[in-house]
Amino acid sequence: MPTPTVHTEAEFVVRESRVLNALITIAFGFIFIALVFNFLGWLALLIFGPPLLVFLLRRKSGGTVFRINTHGLYYYGKLVTDWDHFVSARVVEEEATGKFSDSFHLYVQYTREDGNVYKRRFPLTNTQDKAEEEIIAAIRRFSTPPPAPPGAGGEPWA
Repeated sequence: MPTPTVHTEAEFVVRESRVLNALITIAFGFIFIALVFNFLGWLALLIFGPPLLVFLLRRKSGGTVFRINTHGLYYYGKLVTDWDHFVSARVVEEEATGKFSDSFHLYVQYTREDGNVYKRRFPLTNTQDKAEEEIIAAIRRFSTPPPAPPGAGGEPWA
């Protein structure tokens, strides 16, 4: 199994795939237009209008899902946890009856000022531009403190 790519830039960003969102938007647009002009009329507006609007807005916003940097882990721009309170992260594939698509989730455990450990679950969708392995590698990279230079730790000076 190949090792995941470790990113050396100042931050790791996971975005919604613009190409895939554009293709989905175009597909919903064609279906919407065809049904409005053919036989469904206003019913097509109610059925295909909301998904079309969602994908149009997603495409316009750029869709930064995760931002992982030296300050912590962010989800849609909101800080989930900083690295001082970070406990663990793992990717889990959840079995769902009747679903044909993958159902991966990122589970993050962290503490708060009250000392309790909290767990949050984040969906990892097929429209994101980074793989699950890359996300975990970035979390490991940023959550692990850099090694101390020789003589900088608790070792006595000779």
